[in-house]
Amino acid sequence: MFSQEKNAKGVVLDKETNAPIPYVNISILESTIGTSSDDDGSYSINIKEDDIDKKIHLSSLGYSDTMLTVSSFLKLKTIFLKPLIEELDEVVIAKKFEEKLLTIQPFEKKDLYGGFGSGKRPWQLGLYFPYDSSYANTEYVKKIT
Repeated sequence: MFSQEKNAKGVVLDKETNAPIPYVNISILESTIGTSSDDDGSYSINIKEDDIDKKIHLSSLGYSDTMLTVSSFLKLKTIFLKPLIEELDEVVIAKKFEEKLLTIQPFEKKDLYGGFGSGKRPWQLGLYFPYDSSYANTEYVKKIT
């Protein structure tokens, strides 16, 4: 038996390498009590006497979830988590997307005019599109209405 609260301290390690596991989530189920291990895998959590019959859940990315009774958890100073190993069915390697400029209608500097209502030459429209092979046969804009 213990008083109203007991402070449990320990460290969480990788079962295969004995390396400390940082940021392991440690929570008592059916309660609002929880903590996380620090950079060195160390943790500290206050456990109430009322929670002695509950379970503790430990989880971390890349490791199998672990469940312990609170009474077992209190006896341990070192907890080992088993690395989660998953087999991949397929690996896809793709080339990084590259943007390319597609010139729809080339024009020269002398063709550009400013102002509204100029009837001498039509407005020139230059557009930028990310390159797409479907543009190979695209006709440029001839008229804007």
